[in-house]
Amino acid sequence: MLYKKICEEDCYPPFFLTASSKELIRHMLERNPLKRITLPEIKNHPWYTANLPLYLQIMDNSKSEMQERVDEEILEVISKVSFI
Repeated sequence: MLYKKICEEDCYPPFFLTASSKELIRHMLERNPLKRITLPEIKNHPWYTANLPLYLQIMDNSKSEMQERVDEEILEVISKVSFI
């Protein structure tokens, strides 16, 4: 029964979601796996990347300016924590 619903019925996101989040959900729930959004595409979607903290931003393998900023941010947070 659930399988039949998934295959035949349309999904309507709640009215209170943003247009960008609705678009992302629609792509994630695409029935055809060949057309479905991939994880790298999700990570690059405007909804996902908006206000993303530095430590979650995608970085390449080389130490970049982004990596240095993240390292500095982590050091700043760690320096404020007391280990008792």
